[in-house]
Amino acid sequence: SYDGMVTDFVPTEDFDGTIVVPQYVSVDNKDGTYSAIKVTSINSNAFASVKESLKTIVLPVYVTDIPDSAFEGFSKLEEVISFGATTIGAKAFKDCVSLKEVYLPKKLFSIQEGAFGGCSSLGDICLPDNLQRIYSGAFENCTSLQTINIPGKVRVICSNTFSKSLALSAKRGASLTSSFVIPVSVVTSCGILLSGLKNIFILSSFP
Repeated sequence: SYDGMVTDFVPTEDFDGTIVVPQYVSVDNKDGTYSAIKVTSINSNAFASVKESLKTIVLPVYVTDIPDSAFEGFSKLEEVISFGATTIGAKAFKDCVSLKEVYLPKKLFSIQEGAFGGCSSLGDICLPDNLQRIYSGAFENCTSLQTINIPGKVRVICSNTFSKSLALSAKRGASLTSSFVIPVSVVTSCGILLSGLKNIFILSSFP
């Protein structure tokens, strides 16, 4: 019986690079009836067949976990839209060198180690208000990253989270190059957050 997991994807000849994972799939009950089953997870290798051609991935609201390395090295991936992720796994989008647009849901809780590391085309990203944990190297070597907000609920930012992302500028004081803003809510820092940045601001809240 279907357990709600996307295990693989077989592209058609006219595949245009976009995958929209449905919220439900229809399952034949073998008695003349069908059931609508929620799609709740994806296998870490589910989209390996389109690693060299996937451009846009849309994940539905019931997929709450983006697995470790699920899209690592997808060199053509440009856009990620998630409606339900609470966790983005380690290296989930690592080295997606064409990735430019990332839309994350309000319920996102944590971004794991190296999740967006090496996404060298990512210019900015808006992190949702409920995010609380950003782990080591999550945005390391994102060399085009200009702007990133750290929400007020964040409690943990780990080592080298933004290392080698030297294009970063502050959310406030954008005229200062290579600067960064961290809310006062951060209570745990696992080592060096940044490498090569000139200014770090500690703010109680964002406008």
